[in-house]
Amino acid sequence: VGMVIAVALAARGRQVFLPMYGTAVAALLSIWLLVFLCHFRFRSRLGPARIAALPVPVPLHPLPGIAGIALIVPTLGPTPWVAGLEWTVPMFLVWLAALGVAYAVRFARPRPLEGDYAHD
Repeated sequence: VGMVIAVALAARGRQVFLPMYGTAVAALLSIWLLVFLCHFRFRSRLGPARIAALPVPVPLHPLPGIAGIALIVPTLGPTPWVAGLEWTVPMFLVWLAALGVAYAVRFARPRPLEGDYAHD
């Protein structure tokens, strides 16, 4: 869909590559923020015995996640002040809010963690 819009706007003489690219980058970096936050939440719900049994240890947890967030946020921060990218982060935030509302409506009640890593 995005490419069809880009081609249609380019045919009218409007440049859309930079705004589309910027929005994709904002989405990519925001997904990584979500990955770090979900990882924090996942590990906070496990007890020490379950964390010790995980197949992939994370040395110095939560420092690697905090470092990742500390690198991503300053990258996203100045994006609205870059020529051609002014609307990428705000539009992505609108899209993220819409997805959040849809998720909240669909999954309104919290469910307990299930499976191998559930609380005992």
